[in-house]
Amino acid sequence: MYNTDKQLQSLTSIERQNNHYLLQNKLISPQPYFICRPLSLMASELRQSLLYSSQQNHSEVAEIFNRTIMVMIHSQQFAMARELCYTQIDLYIRESSRINKMDLLKFIFQPWLHLIRIHGINDNYHEAIQQLNVLNLTFPVSVFNGENKLLQEKIYQSLNQDDGLRKSIITQTMLERIRLYLRAHRYAELLNYLEEEQKRFALTQEGFIQEARAIAYANTADIKKAMNLFAYKPALKLRELEMRLSLQEDHVKTRLQKLYEYYFSVFNPSIITCQHIIHMLHAALLMQKASLYKQATDLTHDCLDAAIKIGDEVLQAECLVLLQEMATNETQKQALHNNMRTLFQQSEYKIVQDKIKFYFNDLEKKPVAAFATETARLFEDLLAFDFHSAA
Repeated sequence: MYNTDKQLQSLTSIERQNNHYLLQNKLISPQPYFICRPLSLMASELRQSLLYSSQQNHSEVAEIFNRTIMVMIHSQQFAMARELCYTQIDLYIRESSRINKMDLLKFIFQPWLHLIRIHGINDNYHEAIQQLNVLNLTFPVSVFNGENKLLQEKIYQSLNQDDGLRKSIITQTMLERIRLYLRAHRYAELLNYLEEEQKRFALTQEGFIQEARAIAYANTADIKKAMNLFAYKPALKLRELEMRLSLQEDHVKTRLQKLYEYYFSVFNPSIITCQHIIHMLHAALLMQKASLYKQATDLTHDCLDAAIKIGDEVLQAECLVLLQEMATNETQKQALHNNMRTLFQQSEYKIVQDKIKFYFNDLEKKPVAAFATETARLFEDLLAFDFHSAA
């Protein structure tokens, strides 16, 4: 096991000197995930969907708006993404009033979440928190001004029509706030927030909440409290191994070897999901850290094959980066470098470009005119959309 007092002293010293953390600041528990298919393909599909869908189907149109905004966010076209968010919000407020259908107001929630994500990506922490507070159902409307006040009034009206939406808002806003706190390393605020939410909502057993609390305790050197949170959920058990590995416990390598053997006994590429890949990639990272290079490489190759089959470019980039870090000969390295360069030029995801460009000094993205044209046309089509004129 571990000597808490000695390791606590050692950890605190390390954190002061090197800003070292026991656990990575990301969640690997099951949660909603956007499959990162090629953005150019998605933009083309969305234009076709808008053209051929029933333009009086409020749900279909909202989905087209939401997915288009995600395309804009992932390609870092933030100005267009913001404008589409406000366009969608205004569209559904007007349509709700026009046909006197209050439940349409539920479609203003997702674009508001997108605006929060845009703030988070751009490190506008306080703006993101302010907009998240609009979705905090315990805040009185009187504390807000301007668009924030109007939006919360509309959200309250919508919630009176849909109990399922109420739980969805609570869950999604918790996830967004947790991600913001983690990104900003605001662990004390995260723990206080989760403590308050525990008093109000019966969501404390959600895996991502337990995981977030464990990360906060671990990275503020409260080892005992972190260890008490690790349960039998796969993501939490993996975070426990990560923590014990960071604490340099001797038996972790054996446990990782057993985990590797387990993965290969149950691995089925025909049913693997993005969530499985995220979990397995995290395990591969731990194996790499534990110097189990063959196991980490085998597992990452399987993750790469699965990511290619699913078509997720971000997960492909993560796999390629990890594999090139572990490559042991020039032939392997050259093949991986070629694959990374190809993905860099093909992908419109800014995060993919950043991950790969970190390892090359000579890479420059060649603009893809077709993608720029397709997104511009899609943007204009949605700006001009109106249910009344489409009727």
